[in-house]
Amino acid sequence: MEKFKSDITKREQMILLLKKSGWYEGRQVDILGFEQQCNELGIELFDSAKKFLEEFMGIDKYVEFKSIHPCEEVKDWDYDYTFDFRTNPHDRIWWKQYREILNFVEEECFYLGMSGYYYSAAVAIGRSGKLYFKHDYNDKIQVFDDLIDSMLSELDDMNIITSSLYKVKEDEHYYNKSFIIADDVVEFERIYGIDLDKFNTETYDVLEKVYQSLPSYIESPIFLPRWYGDEEKEDRYFITVTYDMEGVQFFGKLPIDDFFQWENKLHELIQIEKFPFKYN
Repeated sequence: MEKFKSDITKREQMILLLKKSGWYEGRQVDILGFEQQCNELGIELFDSAKKFLEEFMGIDKYVEFKSIHPCEEVKDWDYDYTFDFRTNPHDRIWWKQYREILNFVEEECFYLGMSGYYYSAAVAIGRSGKLYFKHDYNDKIQVFDDLIDSMLSELDDMNIITSSLYKVKEDEHYYNKSFIIADDVVEFERIYGIDLDKFNTETYDVLEKVYQSLPSYIESPIFLPRWYGDEEKEDRYFITVTYDMEGVQFFGKLPIDDFFQWENKLHELIQIEKFPFKYN
């Protein structure tokens, strides 16, 4: 059984990973130049290949995420996922893997580029829209209906930390003054470098709505916002917030699963509301 549980599904995590790369639902970029070059080279860019590249060409080639390492009790490790899709018909083709795909499939294919985690796979698409993946370390050709299915296969065994899938990043948007985990409970003090000097009445109202949207919010007309409990009442678990010259400071003590759920929601809302940060 997983020690750390996400509050969203693995498929939803894959969508977040794609969004972190710059993809969005309904994305359709102009690839007319690419199409013209293909025509000049006598390469047919059939409909399924064109549709794929319109959706995914130009997203970030490498996207970072964190996962709980199975060999360490409480340790998150950094990983990269590759979305290295062609932006030029002259881009390098990994012919060895691509030939193996061509020998396997029973339809015409178009070479898309490389994708995957750790050792990326050569990727081709057939007229049918099926995606074919060939890793150098695997004799088998993998077949997927879409890119998200391939990502689910690549990251099936990874215990991904959902908060790492948002663009709110440690050392860029926040840092931990302390972060101690023991017996599945985290005790932390964290500062988000939100630039309060750029706030106005409307921005503070939005920040208050963010607070209210976080899990286990406790409303108080006189005290600063708090969640899960109250430190002043010596509750076992709590989160509270203060403000200082560095930004917005949260501190508290919480079971790790509850903390990740709270953190994920906070990062999602920070990203949506686009608060100004001091060092961006």
